[in-house]
Amino acid sequence: PSFPQVISHTLWHITRDLYNALLQQDFDSAVTISEKCLGFGDGLTPAGDDVIAGICAVFSLVNRMSTQPDMNRVNYCEHMVQLAVKLTSIVSAAFIRAACEGELNDPLRQIVLCLFNGEHVGDALLKQLSQTGHTSGFDGLAGVVLGLTGTINVENTVN
Repeated sequence: PSFPQVISHTLWHITRDLYNALLQQDFDSAVTISEKCLGFGDGLTPAGDDVIAGICAVFSLVNRMSTQPDMNRVNYCEHMVQLAVKLTSIVSAAFIRAACEGELNDPLRQIVLCLFNGEHVGDALLKQLSQTGHTSGFDGLAGVVLGLTGTINVENTVN
């Protein structure tokens, strides 16, 4: 297999474990698993960093909309900022820090708003997202989906 295929396969396994931890609201495990994502991949912002940034942005935005912020989400973001400084590039660390403040690139921000408002995400917006970095747009979107998973109250879901 090629290097990109190995990266994709490995990141898929990491994000699958991260999804399960977030679904169970196991933020300690989520931090441990997320640490494996930081600096993972190549480029100015590696794929793993883009995923983490998407998660952090959602956690930040959901906490801002809440009357009582979830400290697990706050702590997760703080851990990611601290770890990013050690494990990835200065550019990626700054990107993750901005995401923890709810900042996203414009196409991804628009998609998040559509998802929050129950609106359709159009093809034009997805095309615009696909033009964000080599894979950064869709890696960030994967993080957004994971972040939304981490906001679900498992006790209130319907089976």
